Amino acid sequence: MDSIVFKQVGAQLPTKTGTTKAQAWKPADENELALVQLVLAYPLAVASIYNAAHPLTRNHFQDSMLGAVYGVCCHLLQEKQAVTLAAILSTLNEWSNDPDAVTFDDAEKATANLPSLAATKPSVDKRTAILELRRLAGLIHRRNELTARRTDGIYRHTTGADLAGRIGATQWLWPSYIPNGYMTLLVADQDQGKSTVALDFCRTVLQGERWPDGKPNTPRPDAKLLWIDTEGALALWYERALAWRVPVENFIFPEDALQELRIDDVASWDWIESTIDIFAPPLVIVDSLSGAHSGKENDTDEMKAVCKKLSSLAARTGVAMVVIHHLNKASGGIPDYPVNLARARGASSITQFCRSVLALGTPDKSQPDARRLDSIKMNLSRKPAAVGYELTDDGPAWGEAPEPYSAPRPIDDAKEALQEALKDGPRPSDDVQEELKQTGVSYRAFKDAKKALGVIVRRAKIGDGAKWYICLTKEDAKALHAQED
Repeated sequence: MDSIVFKQVGAQLPTKTGTTKAQAWKPADENELALVQLVLAYPLAVASIYNAAHPLTRNHFQDSMLGAVYGVCCHLLQEKQAVTLAAILSTLNEWSNDPDAVTFDDAEKATANLPSLAATKPSVDKRTAILELRRLAGLIHRRNELTARRTDGIYRHTTGADLAGRIGATQWLWPSYIPNGYMTLLVADQDQGKSTVALDFCRTVLQGERWPDGKPNTPRPDAKLLWIDTEGALALWYERALAWRVPVENFIFPEDALQELRIDDVASWDWIESTIDIFAPPLVIVDSLSGAHSGKENDTDEMKAVCKKLSSLAARTGVAMVVIHHLNKASGGIPDYPVNLARARGASSITQFCRSVLALGTPDKSQPDARRLDSIKMNLSRKPAAVGYELTDDGPAWGEAPEPYSAPRPIDDAKEALQEALKDGPRPSDDVQEELKQTGVSYRAFKDAKKALGVIVRRAKIGDGAKWYICLTKEDAKALHAQED
């Protein structure tokens, strides 16, 4: 980041004769120097490296001396010890004679350079420091990844023909709606039943023989599911699950069931990953995203880190990850329905990492109980059809999707009036036009309705003289011809 400036350090290094002389030490990689100095300036922030997309170890460092310092910091953190200069020096002294830890040379250099390394204090707050730590960790990991892939100056590669074996066909929890191995976002305004619908997904996995659109499902009564409550609504969830006879014993929670889990908290994330690895739940619900992290929802980088962790975990374990999220209020005359991706609250990076986004809404305000589930993003197949539902005491009652409200148009009224006027057969055009005019149908709407209905207008002489008649069908036109004098 532009606001962080690191100065080159110099140190008094020991020589073979026991005397010392000043030597300017230049790191092999300025990014490694910057990262270590950030860790020393904000010791507790080293935990963020564990949350980064590409965690580092001491062996990732080109500069072995900097790797030794970083390795000690990580060791102290794992041992739940304070990361202080004194603790780092003490551990370096212990490790100096341990070839499996760091070499004596590296330990000596690190000990000598530690005061100078720690003397540079980045002029940033802790949040900025954590973001910079993650960025630098990614750069260092990427550099080593590229180096490892180079063989005799040529990068190893694969071809499109090899992808089938690596990727395979998309697997689905709910075909065309909720894919396995990906993150699905479930968005809606308040009171649309997001948690209710998500719990019904769980019930279908455990007990249901069909999904809301009628597709078959093989129930898995022995499966364990993970419900991550971040809104303090577990009591309501429990009451609802009991009322619906959903087997609560199939759900996994932390030892303290009321503990709120955070994606960007080291201990919480470790528990989530371990639980998924152990129980292999087919479905994981995060209710909701806004409470699952401590970052700023509108910050693109922070939300990218959170969502990438969730999507990467889903990809690694193959679980279907359904994350509940809120919408911004519709403003500026924009209707609440239909819902689009732009209304998802927070940074655009939230929807970026989702291959499927499902939206709940009420298409017709005059029928508030008739609701609709729409697929507003689907990258893995064609968008599936919308499904309708009503919220009942026993959960969502699924059925046909209600149609959005459509205000009647002048032409629609004119068509209905014209059909009514001609229901008994052909009539003079002037008479029909005057009759419709009395009911409020304009001449333009009258013309448009005739065209839309495909009526037949023909001149016929019946009685007193020839007139233009309107016939609704060909049969009416033939009957009119038969009446002519």
